[in-house]
Amino acid sequence: PNRRSSLIQFSKFLIVFFLGFAPTLSRASDIIADASRYTIQVLTLTDYGFGREARGTSRGAGFLIDRERGWIITNAHVVKKSPSRVRISFRTHPYINAEKIYIDNHLDLAILQVDVSRIPNEAIPAQLNCSTSPNPGTAVIAYGHPWGLIYTATRGIVSGAKTLDGSEHLQTDAAVNPGNSGGPLIDALTGQVVGINSSGLRDSAGLNFAVPVPFACTIRDLLREGRQPDPPIIPAQLAITRGNQEVVIADVAAPWNASLKIGDRVVAIDGNTNVRNQTAILDQLRGKQLVSMRVRRGTDTLDLSLPVPSNLDRVERQGAAFSG
Repeated sequence: PNRRSSLIQFSKFLIVFFLGFAPTLSRASDIIADASRYTIQVLTLTDYGFGREARGTSRGAGFLIDRERGWIITNAHVVKKSPSRVRISFRTHPYINAEKIYIDNHLDLAILQVDVSRIPNEAIPAQLNCSTSPNPGTAVIAYGHPWGLIYTATRGIVSGAKTLDGSEHLQTDAAVNPGNSGGPLIDALTGQVVGINSSGLRDSAGLNFAVPVPFACTIRDLLREGRQPDPPIIPAQLAITRGNQEVVIADVAAPWNASLKIGDRVVAIDGNTNVRNQTAILDQLRGKQLVSMRVRRGTDTLDLSLPVPSNLDRVERQGAAFSG
């Protein structure tokens, strides 16, 4: 009787266990099905590579962000900053021409445009989480075409937000391999895209990175408004305190040196306290002519009015269509 009772209890546990996971598994299946409708393949041909970029053909991923305008987002390193020709393909559809309309010199980000009439009926734009970055521990799905295995999902968590060479990245242990670059990093609970898969550390396990989507949203919104999204070349050198807690002015030139002093600690820009690194600061400066910067100088807190430099860190637009 005790054995029979134990088996019954164990059977009940298994039923509850699997029923509890069923909605989660169903939700993940729906999210991946949607991702296959907005994720695309990218084929790039570069005749002459500049700097570190090489001549040849490369492949990656991207995803639709604006169906009415035919806009697709991907990594800059997928489509190249050098003059290149780009084609994209929606799932089960042939490749079509694409044009590079924006490449960012700070973020590893590019926006492509395709003929709206060539977008398949079943294609949908990705839902972007433009307001917040995911907390460490958030379950995510990386989607793309790793090593040519097209439309493939891998799962992991967000490990944290990291600053590498002044640029902010989401760190994840979801597998990101060649071919994933430019594809979406998706919140496994909400289905919203939280990052753009960009890279992984060679010979490492679970050390992969993505461009946080809120910074891409700023660029998308400025482009929609017909405004210039290129990051300004700021007349200051920035340092980050240990633990990535604050940005400190390490050096400053005209015209900001009339207001800022070496050692000032940046607290906020236009009331926004998300100023933890160069990426976040540039995000607050894009598309503006004048900003209010709050700094802490010794024991004092000051509000300074600063002009946004007109010199922009720009990549000249290049046509990106294959002939034929």
